[in-house]
Amino acid sequence: MTRYLFLLLFCSIISSFSLAQGLIEWTDSVHISNSANYSASVEVLGDGTPVVAFGQGIGIFFSIMDGDTFSSPIQLNTSGNNPDIFTFGGIDLATFENNIYIVFESFNNGIFVLKSNDRGITFNEPVNVISPEPGKWATLPTIATDQNGHPIVSVIYENTNETDAEYFFIRSNNFGDSFQEPVLINTNSNGNFVCECCPSSIQIKENDIYVAYRNNDNNLRDIWVAKSADNGVSFDTAIDIDASDWVLGGCPISGPRVTSFSTDSLISTWMSAATGTGTVYFSTFNSNTMDYGYEVAIPVSNENATQSSPDIAGQNDTIGMVWDESNFGDNGSEILFRYSISGSDGIKLAETINISNAAGFDRRPSIQYDRRTFHIVYSNSSGALIYTSAELAITVDIKEENDVIPIEFESVSYINNHLYCTFSGVYKVENVTVRLYNTDGRQIANLETKLTPHSNLQLETPQLADGFYFMFIEGSNFRLSSGAINVK
Repeated sequence: MTRYLFLLLFCSIISSFSLAQGLIEWTDSVHISNSANYSASVEVLGDGTPVVAFGQGIGIFFSIMDGDTFSSPIQLNTSGNNPDIFTFGGIDLATFENNIYIVFESFNNGIFVLKSNDRGITFNEPVNVISPEPGKWATLPTIATDQNGHPIVSVIYENTNETDAEYFFIRSNNFGDSFQEPVLINTNSNGNFVCECCPSSIQIKENDIYVAYRNNDNNLRDIWVAKSADNGVSFDTAIDIDASDWVLGGCPISGPRVTSFSTDSLISTWMSAATGTGTVYFSTFNSNTMDYGYEVAIPVSNENATQSSPDIAGQNDTIGMVWDESNFGDNGSEILFRYSISGSDGIKLAETINISNAAGFDRRPSIQYDRRTFHIVYSNSSGALIYTSAELAITVDIKEENDVIPIEFESVSYINNHLYCTFSGVYKVENVTVRLYNTDGRQIANLETKLTPHSNLQLETPQLADGFYFMFIEGSNFRLSSGAINVK
């Protein structure tokens, strides 16, 4: 029988905020490619395996996780349609079960999709999505899959001098073998046009399709979301979800990202420099009524910092955000991360975690969430593509009723670099690994030991600075995390 229990650690002071966040455990970083890469994105197959697509020069490359590393990236055949790849877009990636779709633009030739139905072992010839008329071009495509696994694409369609830009939605009803006629997305946003070089983002909720994009209403470049309630036949509703009111005479080369986090709510993140400095925001809105919720600016690490390239992913009330932030002194720019298991309210209060923390300039992260794991890729200072992941550890999975499970911590104390814990509710001897983490998710100490009824656990640690810590316990068939341990 499978049951799920949540464990609370009772100490002299318990932080409800830390409990709402839960514990995350980081993996070691993996180098996917050591060469310069552009427009990298990560997605997850049906069994939870992460896959990555990225550009180098005029080539599109693909890699899949194999064990603890990634396969050697393979260059995909675009059949003479040379891709136009930018640091911020030009290709995008979507998955459904074992199917993989990669959309790309080819200057003057249009938008194309590469498809694999065997987990990336082989890819079909590119399929044309849209071919621009003379004097027009199609650029910066974004791809997703609907609830049945058919690929859907949004794309900027504009004059070749980058004026009069509009967003079009184009769907396939046969798993990418062909694509239908384009549908105008930005019909109901203010003004007639959209940002001419800012990628969009697509979110699916059953038959409803949401496209987040940067508008251009006489140089007012707010973020809007358009909704189709008929599976992409039309987009009859649109709302402005950006109160920053950034007025800019040129293209900011930065679009929004959107994901869902509850039955009736979506959350979008983007960058705005309306205050004079690049700042990452997020805002919420009701997916049924399309009513605006609220907007939050993510605090910068120091007064000279500039934020950009945000991405967001989540499911139910679990949300993760990443972005890059500059002016870290010798470190140049870093990849920063926030997460919540209590929806957008948790993101507001969440601690910002530096996940790259290295000299040089780390840029343009991409994030996905699946099965309690956040998957993240980004480019480091040498252009190498880096992957890391963080697993949430907030539940206990008991396979049988008589399996071992510590139900409650009876007491916890910290004396002379040792944590002393007393457990109750342990039904038999069990070998376990106990780890201690700080709020950045970094391991401070670990111990392999046995738990027995009313056992006393002594965990030796380095000198702990004042602050909150989390304990992570793993046995042969269970894992659980504590609440916050306040050391002061």
